[in-house]
This record gives sequence, structure tokens and C-alpha cells, in this order.
Amino acid sequence: EGKTHYDVLPEMASRWKAIQQRCLQGSIEKNEEDTFIRADGSKEWLRWEIHPWHKADGEIGGIIMFTEVITERKRATEMFKYQFENSPDIILIINRYHKIEAINRSIPGAIPPEELIGMDSIDILPIDSQDITREALEKCFTTGKNQEIEVAIRDEIWARSRFVPIITEGVVSHVMVFSTDTTIRKRAELELANTLLQLENRVKERTKELTDKNISILDSIKYAKRIQVGLLTSPSQLIEIFPKSFLISLPRDIVSGDFFWSHQQHHKKFIVVADCTGHGVPGALMSVIGNNLLDQIIVNEQVEDPSEILQLLDIRLKQAVRNDRDEVKDGMDLTLCVVDTYKNEIQFAGANNSL
Repeated sequence: EGKTHYDVLPEMASRWKAIQQRCLQGSIEKNEEDTFIRADGSKEWLRWEIHPWHKADGEIGGIIMFTEVITERKRATEMFKYQFENSPDIILIINRYHKIEAINRSIPGAIPPEELIGMDSIDILPIDSQDITREALEKCFTTGKNQEIEVAIRDEIWARSRFVPIITEGVVSHVMVFSTDTTIRKRAELELANTLLQLENRVKERTKELTDKNISILDSIKYAKRIQVGLLTSPSQLIEIFPKSFLISLPRDIVSGDFFWSHQQHHKKFIVVADCTGHGVPGALMSVIGNNLLDQIIVNEQVEDPSEILQLLDIRLKQAVRNDRDEVKDGMDLTLCVVDTYKNEIQFAGANNSL
């Protein structure tokens, strides 16, 4: 108080005379970019307005100066501007009509940033990315909430974009978009997805091959079953010899190493139930060998003694499988009964099966 404005803001002294003269002529002067240095040497930003002061008779009697220190706001603006210009992300400010009002750097593969000002932010994107971007932008404007999406901003160039509303007087006036390049990660994801798809296709191909082979093998085994059934004794022959008999046969592997054999020779009836080593095809082959040997010994050679039958069967089975090892693993466990209808007697012999 008591000092002139030249004393308060000496750095503005050169401008004051012209400003004061215009004010005394009725002009309103204002500025928001002036600075001054405090006594402690710190720099401050000042916003000021100067209005002419009218006396009661209407004449201008002086000037009134309104001032506001805007240092914090100015520093925040400068910081935002610095971050805006130096951010590694692409930052856009978009208005309510989707037009670009500011952009800090060029979108890869697009025109220079200064030429993007005023362009529609949706139109500059690939067609496949436009709908999802428009939807996120509209949600940000209407809800005032952040949105986040990942889209291609150019062919084979991807970015994750975060939409942040800028609220002015309670209304979302603009949206700030922060876009981070995710191309390397996205390409890795796409490459991984493609690799997984190729592996899946290979698995499908291998599965089909295995399925086809399995069907072929099953067809062969089913055909082998028909052959086996044709070579072995039929259930009807069993019932003819033993009218009150029954048969349960439930092969685990379609063809079986379990078999029965029956025959009637004069007043003697023969019945054999055998369990060959192995399952499936190996067991089935053994069953056919055993069946044929029983035909040779009992039917052709007419051997009737159960123990002699088993001794001959053991010898010829070893010869049939050509197994010259000390430990015989290929063979069969069986039960043999001979029913003499004249004497009303049953004779029994068993290989690894007791009476």
C-alpha cells in the first residue's frame, strides 16, 4: 500500500504505461501469462484483469486491478503438457463428436499428428476395430466411467487403449485415450494360438488315424472270431450230446483263449473245458491248436483214457508251438471228463484243475 504498480511488478513497467492509457480510455485489459519474482527469489505465475474505475458522474477516475496467483495450476498444466508430449503412449483428446482435438504422436503407419487434428477418431482405425472402439467411446461419454479395450490400430499393429472421461461443469466434454503398443505380445499370443491350433489339428489327424486303425483291427478280430467259432465245437453239438447242458461264454477281447470241446464215440461221451495262456488273439490261436489236437487224439486216434489223452496233448502242444525252453509258458489248463454210459461211470483228468 502506498507503492506504485511499477514498484510491485517492476518487470512489467515497460508495458504499464500503454496498458494504463488504454484502461483510462475505457478498455478492459487482462492476461494470464505474466510472472513475477517474490522476495525469496521464487517464480510465480499471475493472472490479472484491469478495469476502468468510473466516478459517480461517470467519468473514469482510475483503474481497478484484479489479480490471482495461478502458479500451481500453471505448473500442473506445464507438467501435463510435458507428460503429454513425452509419454511413450499415444495420447489423444477426443471431443463429443469423436473428433481429435489433440494428439501427442503419430499412430504407427498413419499420417503426422498435426494432420490428424480435426479428423474422426473412429475413421482412422481399421474397419474391424471401429465398432468396438465406438462402443467404448460412447460408454465413456454416457457413463463417465473408464473403459479399456484392445484393438488393431493398423494392420498387424495392436494397442491396448484406456478411455478416461474429462468432466467439465458436471458433463463429460472430452475423452482422453491412452494407447499402449501391445503388438509384440499380441503377435506372440496369435503365434501361440496358431501353434495350438496346428497341434490340435495334428491331434485330430492322429486320433482319426488311430480310430481308423482301431476300426480296422476290430474288424479283423471280429472276422477272426467268426473263424474261431467255425473251427471250435458248436453249442448245438454240446446240447445234442448233453441235453441238459448250458454254456456261458463272455470273451473279454472278442476272441477268447477259453474254449470247450465235446464228442461222442460209441457209448462214451467226452467233454473238455480249457483255459489257454494269453488273451485275445494269442489265446484264440492256442484254442484252435488245442481243439485240433483233441480231434487228432480222440476222434482220429480213438484214445479214450483221460490221462493218456492229456499226456499226448501236452507233448504235441509243445511240438506245435515249437517251445524248446525249459520253462513252458505256452499251454492250457483244462478239465477232461469221459462219461461211460454203459458202466454209468465218469473218468476225470485235469491239468492245473482239480476234480
